[in-house]
Amino acid sequence: MTTTNETNTLDIHFRGEKPKRLSFTQKAALHHRMIKILKGFNCEHSQSAANKLQATLKGMTGIKYTGWEACRKELAFEKAKFQLEKEGVL
Repeated sequence: MTTTNETNTLDIHFRGEKPKRLSFTQKAALHHRMIKILKGFNCEHSQSAANKLQATLKGMTGIKYTGWEACRKELAFEKAKFQLEKEGVL
């Protein structure tokens, strides 16, 4: 049984902060870094997610990610965001 309280209703994605808007070049750098990270995992779900992300960059629409692909993509996003913030790109 789970109970809800006020702390569980917080937006966990932004942790109380508004998301920072990224420029086009920053978004492109983030996506390219995500693809590089995903290809480095050597896992079929990561490779598939990298291919779908690459297709999105080339203008394809309506791409759906499976559960594992979405998980890998989210992990790559966090890693890429951290790396690019550390490098001063974001």
